[in-house]
Parts: sequence; structure tokens; C-alpha cells
Amino acid sequence: MHNNGRLIWIAALIVGLFAGFTISAVQYRFVNAKDPLVVTVEGELGSPVTVRTSGSASRGARDTIEVHKQGSGRAVSDGQVLARVTNFRITPGKDPLESGQSYIVGTAPEDIPSELTDYIQGRAEGSRVVGVEPEAGSALVRVVDILPTVITGEQAATSAGGGLPALSVTDAGIPVVSAGGGEVGTYAQVDLIEGTGAQIGPRDVVAVNYMLIAPDGTVKESTWDQASPTVLNVDEVFPGLRTGLVDSRVGTRMVLAVPAEQARGDSDVALVVDVLAKVTSEQ
Repeated sequence: MHNNGRLIWIAALIVGLFAGFTISAVQYRFVNAKDPLVVTVEGELGSPVTVRTSGSASRGARDTIEVHKQGSGRAVSDGQVLARVTNFRITPGKDPLESGQSYIVGTAPEDIPSELTDYIQGRAEGSRVVGVEPEAGSALVRVVDILPTVITGEQAATSAGGGLPALSVTDAGIPVVSAGGGEVGTYAQVDLIEGTGAQIGPRDVVAVNYMLIAPDGTVKESTWDQASPTVLNVDEVFPGLRTGLVDSRVGTRMVLAVPAEQARGDSDVALVVDVLAKVTSEQ
């Protein structure tokens, strides 16, 4: 899938729903007696990345992979994986050139490209891993952000009513329905955890996990039970979900009460949605 020249590796199943940061920097020095290559990576996890360099790559230098930021989430060994990869081409005498950005949305380990296995497999969600692959007189810098598949943080309390279910969370942060919200009178939305990432537009493509809940509290669908997060085109989901997604921010967990006419048309529903990433931007 191509959009704005950026490749997205997507193995996710697209299912069921259609109708201030501080600067963080780290330096890597690659020994060359005359002119060592120094690579500085800046930007918070999930935010735009910049790379600055000085010096040059020594001929015969080894590939190097370093953990820039150690995450505290689940280790990516099997199950869901979500990662953003930003590549930079380093050429002597020129500014670093971003040569591609991509997202991996799928299942570990099978959906992790072989050249990225050492960057992602076994690493904790929330980590940033940086690699420098020297070539003759130049280098490729990879910045890999291993993004959370579960939004964590202090969650607002909920009580059942008006179509909104009562919720708790597991030790892993996954939502659990403790009581159904009943019939939906009018559309309602509560942001359980407020995100601070990129804002979602009406034509964006987003990676999410979600739970679809009947008025009696029965869970009809849950992508947390699947092997991959789900990728959604915001302008193709049903109206109630679109209302919730548009203008939300990455890192948000929301609960929605959606009347039948704004859902699939057959019944009222509630949804819990984790907004994990904006994988392409609106055009």
C-alpha cells in the first residue's frame, strides 16, 4: 500500500466497522581515526524524527544497533506488532536525507521483515531502536519506534448508563466490560485516556484496537483477541465511529455510545477504541 511515497507494511485484518514534547537526542560514534561518524537522533517516540551527522563512515565498519529509548510495554515475541520505521541516507557533504517512512502493522514474528528482526523481535513496546549500516563512504540510518498496541495510563472512571458500559482493565491494560450500558438515547463519547499524539483527520488511515459491545454488555468483537491491530480508513467507518475518531489524538482511549442509525443500522452499540497510530495522512 503506497500513500505520499511512504510504504506501509500492513498484515492487519480490516474488519467489521465500515459503512508539548521535549527533544530527546542520542549520539552514536563510529571510530575512524581521521573523521569519526557521529549520528545524532532527535525526536520523541512516535513524533517526527530528525537526524544530524558529522564525520564519515569508515570503510569496513560494522552495522550497529542501539536502544535509544527503553520501553516498558510488553515484549514483542508473538502476537500483535506495531512499529514505525524511518530511514535516512547519510552521504558525505550533504544533509541527511529521509529516504522512506513505513509502518509495520501485523503479527510477530512472521510480519516483521527480516532486515528489521533485530530491531523489533523481543524488544519492549515503547522502545526506540536506532541502527547505522555503514557502506562505502556513506551509511543508512534506521530509526525504529516500537509503538504500543494497548493504550495505558490513568483511566477515567465509568459507570453503566445511557449506552456507555462500565469498564475495568486487566493487568495488561486491556479493557474489560463489567456492566452493559443499556440502550443508547443519543450519541455519547468519553475519553478514558487523553492522547497527546498526532491529530486524526477525516481522511486519515489509522491503526487501532477496539471492542464492540452490545447494550447488555456482551462483547461482539474485540481486536485485542486477534493477532494484529486493525487498520481503518476514517472516511469509510460508520458515522458514529467516524465522529469519535475525527479530531482525536493518537494515544487516546475512548468509549462511545452509538445509536443504531449511526452504527450498522441493526442495533445500538458501544465501542472502546485505542487510537494507536496515524499510518497515513489525509490528502
